[in-house]
Amino acid sequence: MPLPLVVADGQYFNKSEESSAPKEPIYEFSPWEFGTYDNSIYGSAPLQFLGSRFVNGVVPANETYGVDIAAQLRKLIPEISSQNAALGEVLSNAAEEYLGALSSTNSTVNGPAAYDPSPFYQYNKDSPPFAQDTRLTVVDGGEDGQNIPLNPLIQRKRNVDVIFAVDSGSDVAANWPNGTTMIATYERTLAGFANDTSSPDANTFVNLGLNSHPTFFGCNSSNLTAPAPLIVYLPNHPVTYMSNLALNESSSTPPGTTPSS
Repeated sequence: MPLPLVVADGQYFNKSEESSAPKEPIYEFSPWEFGTYDNSIYGSAPLQFLGSRFVNGVVPANETYGVDIAAQLRKLIPEISSQNAALGEVLSNAAEEYLGALSSTNSTVNGPAAYDPSPFYQYNKDSPPFAQDTRLTVVDGGEDGQNIPLNPLIQRKRNVDVIFAVDSGSDVAANWPNGTTMIATYERTLAGFANDTSSPDANTFVNLGLNSHPTFFGCNSSNLTAPAPLIVYLPNHPVTYMSNLALNESSSTPPGTTPSS
C-alpha cells in the first residue's frame, strides 16, 4: 500500500532574520507525524498534538489536542483559481472532497499554514531561529523549486534503494521540464541536508538531452560522497503526443482529433 508523504516548505516568521531557501526546513506530513530531518530542527511531533503547546518536549495534561489536521493541509493547496477559474474550481472541489474525508469539521482556511504555538519552540535551542519562534509557518512544498518531493526519500535513515522521479514541470516557456527540480534538490544537499546523486546545471541538462528521455542518476559510485538512492528520472516529453499542457488549461484536444469551432 502506498505511503503518502505531503511536503511543505518552512518560512521564517521573524522577518528580521535573513534567510535563503536552502536554510529553511522541508517538513513532511506522514499519516502519523509532522516533522523534518533538517539539522536546524531534526524532530517530529505526532499529528494529534500539532497545534498544541509543548513544554520541554511534552504536551501538558491540561492542553488541548486533536486539532483539525485536514484543515491545515488545505492551506498548502496552491491558489490556482486566480489563474483559471474553471480549473481552480475543479481542483478545489477535488481537494475538499479528499481532505473532507479526513476532517472532523468543515472549516475553511486560506493562506499559508501557521501553527501557533510551534511544536518545535525551544525544542532544539542550538538551532535558531526556529527555537525562538513561537509560530511555525509552512507553504506549498514546490515553492522552493523542488516540484519532485525527493527530500523525504533521500534521507539515509530511510534506506531507499531506488526512486522513480516523474518530472511534469513547466520550467521553460513551452511547458517542458529542464531538470530544475533535480538541480534544486542536489544544490540543497550540498549544504549537508541529505545525500543525493549529482546533477548537472540546467544548460548541460538540456544540451545532453537528459530532459527528453529516462535517465539513471547515481550509477557511478565515484560521484557519490555518501550512499544515496538510484534515481530513475522520467521527464515529460512528446513521445506520442504533445503532453506539455499548462496547469491552468482546463480543457484540451485529444491527439488525432480536430478541435471543434
